[in-house]
Amino acid sequence: MRPTENPASTSSASKQAWSLSTINKQIDAGRPVVVGVDYKAGGNGGDNGTDHWITITGRGKQNGKPVYHANDPDTGKQITLGVDGNQLKGGPKGYKTTGELRTFSGGNPKPPNKPAQTADRGDTKSSRSKSTNAGGADDAKRTERSGSAKGNNDLSGFSSNKYDDIINEMSKKYNVPARLIKAVIQAESSFNPNATSSANAKGLMQLTNGTAKDMGVKDRSDPRQNIEGGTRYLAQMLEQFKGDERLALAAYNAGPGSVDKYKGVPPFKETQAYVKKIMDWYNGPGPAAA
Repeated sequence: MRPTENPASTSSASKQAWSLSTINKQIDAGRPVVVGVDYKAGGNGGDNGTDHWITITGRGKQNGKPVYHANDPDTGKQITLGVDGNQLKGGPKGYKTTGELRTFSGGNPKPPNKPAQTADRGDTKSSRSKSTNAGGADDAKRTERSGSAKGNNDLSGFSSNKYDDIINEMSKKYNVPARLIKAVIQAESSFNPNATSSANAKGLMQLTNGTAKDMGVKDRSDPRQNIEGGTRYLAQMLEQFKGDERLALAAYNAGPGSVDKYKGVPPFKETQAYVKKIMDWYNGPGPAAA
């Protein structure tokens, strides 16, 4: 995509002075931002060394630090960039921003979703079933979103693509990155809809009976119901922990009470390994490429 093109049905583009604050305001208003990056050796590109353009589509946190999610139009894949001073850096090609910035006006931006409060009543993995209000009509309104989820939505690099259509649908419905959902499924069941744990968690996303009931899942062995229930729960954890994927995953594994108790990822070997594995898959090529 060239910087003069018109993403997301916007009407006009303008060149702005480089500022992370400007990027934040645009992203929070629902508008993408196109930035120039330098990744070729020698930096012999255009203005300020720009030899490529990417679109910033969202922002969040990883390891407690701010990150920005972007789309590379050459590959169509989502990438994650970290903050280094006044620059953004990262991605598979070692992108670094050059200070070239384009913003857009017009279109129909949506206001950012406000985090909802989610009840916290558990400290162990089995406590997933206690972390939400049963009969959750209000929960459904809080966690259900429409539109493309911010974050990494690339579904390549996993051991199965069988459920990609359902994953994409639930990603958009609950505003959870599709790649995060798929990584959880890989870790929990390796895409086996009949998987059962020693704690009687069942299905693709290993829902306990209590969590399934709270999430409105009647048949845990049904892939569609299971993925929707697991995604809805993961969305609640992301809301509760303000978009921090690591803390949401820790809560999915060990319960939100444990995350609150330890003010971060709990010091349990299983949970530490679980979070690291999924985040490595989320930010990297995935387990199938290992």
